[in-house]
Amino acid sequence: MDKALRLLGLAMKAGKVVYGSDSIGQKLTQCRTLFLASDAGSSTLRNALHLSEKHGIPIVKLTYDKSTLGHSIGKSICAFVGVMDKGLSDAISEALASASKDTQADIQAETQKMD
Repeated sequence: MDKALRLLGLAMKAGKVVYGSDSIGQKLTQCRTLFLASDAGSSTLRNALHLSEKHGIPIVKLTYDKSTLGHSIGKSICAFVGVMDKGLSDAISEALASASKDTQADIQAETQKMD
């Protein structure tokens, strides 16, 4: 498991991760960054993008699939998570900096292709 996934697991153990649309919606104002699995479905992409734009929260599309993301936080599968701690969110983002990831603009372009 790489550093970003270990940090997500640490954030989960610290109670600083929310997952699932309902939980993220309830604690959205506390989220610092949304992390999205590479194989998230089109409705999940749209939902995450809407939440991100509405509340000004950065979104990062990961290179990890739902299974890998889920396992990093102790769940079977997970399409996207919100990290509520700024320090942990920044550390995860830094760990991902060298990995290939999509920006918010790339996600918007992808959702437009689906329409």
